[in-house]
Amino acid sequence: MGKKIATLGDTKHILTCSLYVVHKRYDSQIERIPFSSFEKAIDALKKGEVDSCIVPCAYPQITNFITDLQLEITEIFLETIPNLVLVGINKTKPKSINRLFLHPATESIIPNFLKDAFIEKIFVSSNSEACRKLKENPKNSIAITNELASNHYQLYLYDTLRTKMKMPFIAFSRIN
Repeated sequence: MGKKIATLGDTKHILTCSLYVVHKRYDSQIERIPFSSFEKAIDALKKGEVDSCIVPCAYPQITNFITDLQLEITEIFLETIPNLVLVGINKTKPKSINRLFLHPATESIIPNFLKDAFIEKIFVSSNSEACRKLKENPKNSIAITNELASNHYQLYLYDTLRTKMKMPFIAFSRIN
């Protein structure tokens, strides 16, 4: 197997934007290593367990990796990510919404009608986790996620928030 590339993702399915991009960009040239957080992926990189770590520039804590003295940026590239969508478990959007599950990187695309102070925003570590949390807490809840995760978890689409969005990604390597 080729180079080991770490990123945020589920172990069995390509459901996160980051894992989708790694698969799309590097395909069979690499071994994809998914982690439950970017921090865990970076830790594996620092320990030498993987060769590289891919992080989207939209990740709110990316500056921690950029300024880390043990890491260097080896590549910056643009890739189109899956559509970002607003979803729920029922065919129609709930009339009363109490809870919104989302990854912090998607906070800026929250629709205006959901910016109500009475709606609890629950931040999760990935788009796929947003779907799992929604399925675990369905009453008056919705989620912002990507189409890959939404389709996998068989959720209903209420709105497409971003289409064909190009996202910059940074590849990190360990300084030897």
